[in-house]
Amino acid sequence: MGDSGNQYVSDLISVFNEYGFSWAYHAYRESHVWDAERSNFDRNDKSVLDATPSKEILISAFKSK
Repeated sequence: MGDSGNQYVSDLISVFNEYGFSWAYHAYRESHVWDAERSNFDRNDKSVLDATPSKEILISAFKSK
């Protein structure tokens, strides 16, 4: 996903919240591409990480609800 993917998710959440849309992060562990606990810069890294940029975006968004 990388930085552009992180920005994409962050932008979507902002728009959804601005317009009062309901949303969910349904692909949380469905695919390594969208898994917020895995590196989104190294697709071959299969380790589960405590902190990632995408996970921080999601945690922050859920806390603001």
